[in-house]
Amino acid sequence: MASIPVRVLFVEDSPVDVELLLRTMQAGGFAPDWTRVEDPAAFAAALDAGPWDVILCDFSMARFRPDMALAELERRRLDIPLLVVSGTIDERTAVSLMRAGARDYVIKDNLARLVPAITRELRGAIARHEGRQAHSELRRSESFFRAVVEHASDVITVTDLGGHILHMAPSIKRVLGLDAEALLGISFIDLMTAADRPRSDHNLQELREGIRERITCEARFPHADGSMRVLECVASRFRTPSGEHAIAINARDVTERRDHEQALRETGARLALLNAVARAARVGASPGEIVRRTLEQMVAAFPGMHAVYWLLDENKFLVVQDLQGSPVTIPALGRSIDLSDAHALLATLEGGQVVRIDNVQDDSLPASVSDVARSLQVHSSAVAPLIDAGRLKGGLSLVSMGPHTWTPNELTTLGEVASYLSLALNEEAAQRDRRLAEAALQQSEAQLRQAQKMEAIGRLAGGVAHDFNNLLTAILGYGEIVAEQLVDHPAAHDIEQILDAGRRAAALTRQLLAFSRQQVLEPETFEPNDVIAHMGQLLGRLLGQDIELRLDLDAGAGCITADRGQLEQVLMNLAVNARDAMPDGGLLRIVTRPESLDSDRAAALQVIPGRHVCIEVSDTGTGMDPATVSRIFEPFFTTKQKGQGTGLGLATVYGIVSQSGGAVEVESAPGAGTTFRLHFPETDAANEATAPPRAGTPLVVLILEPDAAARTSARKVLARAGHTLLEATALDMAVALGERNPVDVLLVGAGAEESVAALRDALTARRPQLRVASLPPYPFAPETLLARVSAGT
Repeated sequence: MASIPVRVLFVEDSPVDVELLLRTMQAGGFAPDWTRVEDPAAFAAALDAGPWDVILCDFSMARFRPDMALAELERRRLDIPLLVVSGTIDERTAVSLMRAGARDYVIKDNLARLVPAITRELRGAIARHEGRQAHSELRRSESFFRAVVEHASDVITVTDLGGHILHMAPSIKRVLGLDAEALLGISFIDLMTAADRPRSDHNLQELREGIRERITCEARFPHADGSMRVLECVASRFRTPSGEHAIAINARDVTERRDHEQALRETGARLALLNAVARAARVGASPGEIVRRTLEQMVAAFPGMHAVYWLLDENKFLVVQDLQGSPVTIPALGRSIDLSDAHALLATLEGGQVVRIDNVQDDSLPASVSDVARSLQVHSSAVAPLIDAGRLKGGLSLVSMGPHTWTPNELTTLGEVASYLSLALNEEAAQRDRRLAEAALQQSEAQLRQAQKMEAIGRLAGGVAHDFNNLLTAILGYGEIVAEQLVDHPAAHDIEQILDAGRRAAALTRQLLAFSRQQVLEPETFEPNDVIAHMGQLLGRLLGQDIELRLDLDAGAGCITADRGQLEQVLMNLAVNARDAMPDGGLLRIVTRPESLDSDRAAALQVIPGRHVCIEVSDTGTGMDPATVSRIFEPFFTTKQKGQGTGLGLATVYGIVSQSGGAVEVESAPGAGTTFRLHFPETDAANEATAPPRAGTPLVVLILEPDAAARTSARKVLARAGHTLLEATALDMAVALGERNPVDVLLVGAGAEESVAALRDALTARRPQLRVASLPPYPFAPETLLARVSAGT
């Protein structure tokens, strides 16, 4: 088939885009003869050099605009069809250009419409040219009118003032699948959908009464095949040759254009939503802030909907974490859906697919899903999974309180937002881990430098102490010999003063040896609680009446292996320092507790990972600034006045704890007091000897306690005793776990006492022998918890 020659004037500043348009036209059967211009002068010169069949004008050029080209064509009275070709153009601008004279617009990302549009406009130009000739020849001929109407691509209709069809163009068959002759005499308005008839009837009334001479509107028309078409109708009142009034209606099918514009709007809204999610992560927002902003954007993009963020816990409960909507009328925070029995739903989400529920009354839904949805008065919902490293972490939902049928665009958008949210949360977590790693590295470097400095000072102090101790041994030995020989000599008093000074010097050398970790220790295994309790009365007298001493000793703290006398020395030194920091009185608190140090925490403290015993000594004194804290363990460093301290007290603490395999931490700030934490490795043998006895029969214990620390402590104690613990944080979770497992004991914390009656009623029907016990106040002794579980009180 031969190509159709066509003369094309490109108003375009991009040769690459011109090349793309040429290839599209050639592929569509045209043989373009073309010229490209990009400014007003070149455009005017090209018009002079014409003629042109069609003008393709870019929308966004630096020196020339489509409205300028249209103005020049109007000025010259040239009937050349101009099509706007643009990469980005909004609907309002496009409508404005078409009102100014542009024939159509084509998006560069979708050139499939280019060839049909050019073909249509070429035919239109030919028709207009031929029409002008025919009009001049057949101006008064009725056949001219019928020829135009019957060959027009638009639906041309003539009605009387009542809207009844007098003439219908044959093109109605192509547009709506209807027979033109069969429509004569019926109302044109009756061809529309029922929803569009009142507005059109009002427009017809204004034309009938002469209020308006011309009306433009859009209406929906059912096609004979059941589809829906959108027609842009232009109606005007005129007088027939016989003098009667009639209405001429020109209806153009704009369905595809409106669908394309709607798709562009939906795509723009989706991109804005996704960009907002990604931007929340880039600006350093917290996970909660990222989720909140995402939900707010979803509510804005889907008016009338609620947006919900869920997390999946270890028991396969989908728990509501956040909710946005206006107004927020759903009491859903903390509510959960048990997915352990909803196998198909869980498998769909784990497969990364969006789940849609058009009606929660559907009997095919799992009861755990439909019951919760009905209780919250939710009618329809869609859930997109949040996947992290191939594992289902939670979900993102759109919720409708009324009937709603989910469109493919809504489901696609929801799935994309969920994917972006997962990426944003992962990016935030990666940034947070990176910041923590950098901070940990800086802290490790500082600790290494401090350790190296303390090691160097320790070696120096130890060497000096050894040599000085040897000299003191000789001085004290010979001094005592002389003192025995000069008992009644006048110089005997002076000799005693020399010996006293030597003994004080020997005490200093022992402190230096302790700091340098070269002192000979006598380690033994014992409970630090015993040592602290034994020293309580002594420390109380040391502190005086203005300072309160409070001992909080955890019975399960465990045992350590150290020099008992040296631990007493450590506690004494810390108590003396605390007393001096509280001249006006205050509180000295000594706390013991068990702890487990992971590899990172142990590396930061420079101890072995695993179980440790922490002794915490805190005061409410004046505190220290960071510069002072960085030097407190150096020997001979002191903040006291001259003659009031040697500066070896904390250096001795550091040395004794380090030599025992432990570590010392200090936390202080001016006016906020000081806290010392001593970390000693727990002795395994002692732990095994003092472990809580195992119960005779293993029990299944269901705990209802919102506090994570209390649940963790209970889990450790009960596991060591051979029992199994099921953990729930809310009433509905506890009921579901109790129905699925043979529970022997219900353990209820102080924060969930209001739920005891409801929970007992729900579970005793299945477990008549169920015992109920209350969780001891946290922190609790292991023996107390085991006794309550065994007795069920």
